[in-house]
Amino acid sequence: MAKLRRAEIEMGLIEGRRIVVTGANSGIGRATVDLLLGLGARVVMTARRPEAGEGTAQAMRQKHPSADLEWLPLNLSEPASVDAAAKRILAGPVDVLVNNAGGMADGTLEAMFMGNLLGHYQLTRALLPALLAARGKVVVLSSAGHAYAVLPQPGESLAGLLASNRGSSISKYGLTKLCGIWHALGLHQRHHALGLRTYAVHPGGIATEGFDKTQGLPFYERWGATLYKNLFAEKEVSLGAQTTLHCIGNREADRESGRYYDNCLPAAPEHCDDAQRIDELFALCEQRLRLHQPAAGL
Repeated sequence: MAKLRRAEIEMGLIEGRRIVVTGANSGIGRATVDLLLGLGARVVMTARRPEAGEGTAQAMRQKHPSADLEWLPLNLSEPASVDAAAKRILAGPVDVLVNNAGGMADGTLEAMFMGNLLGHYQLTRALLPALLAARGKVVVLSSAGHAYAVLPQPGESLAGLLASNRGSSISKYGLTKLCGIWHALGLHQRHHALGLRTYAVHPGGIATEGFDKTQGLPFYERWGATLYKNLFAEKEVSLGAQTTLHCIGNREADRESGRYYDNCLPAAPEHCDDAQRIDELFALCEQRLRLHQPAAGL
């Protein structure tokens, strides 16, 4: 495993910017909030569990007494929760949205798609006018695991694949992370001309609490996750936030958009050469959200 780089950033691209980070009560999300506050950003952090969000916000305010920090409850698997959070976020400008939250949920493809992709699609859609007004950025946390995604069979739709619940937990998770890359690429295709910049990032193999939330997985997958965390994963969680920081605050990245980044460098993702799949994903998300206004969609 390559040694993880630290981001080279310019303060002017981060200081004073209002940045939204989902799934910020633990792991890479929490590390991202910590680093952004230390760099002078105005941060809106979200968490699914109120007690976890409040505890993290309190700890951050103690560490950064002069920080401009808001925290909001957000359950990405519940559309009403996403709508409520978006309404509160839109009380101010939105310079950057970091779609960080995600996990393996209960191991079903549908649940992972809801929490890892669809909720973020809905949130991004709601915040899009503010992001465009700010000529802002969307950073999507993907994973190198997208390369192992279960893929639709010839003639099979994405909706059909979701309904089949086919594949191992790792390959299902990989599909949702591949969809995250497609989301970032699709946003670029649709809105870069209006000033939006988008990035999908692999944070690196980081030993976060997510490796411990595998109760619903088969024994051999739980065993594999524990083995990887203990033997191979990077223990310094803040390194998992570096590629996100690079995309937000690096001058060279600031001139880019519609790219996948690994270890603070542009990289070539797998399974991303089919524009029709990107269009299909966007159409499926619109259908799932029961929104049928393509001109207003993402």
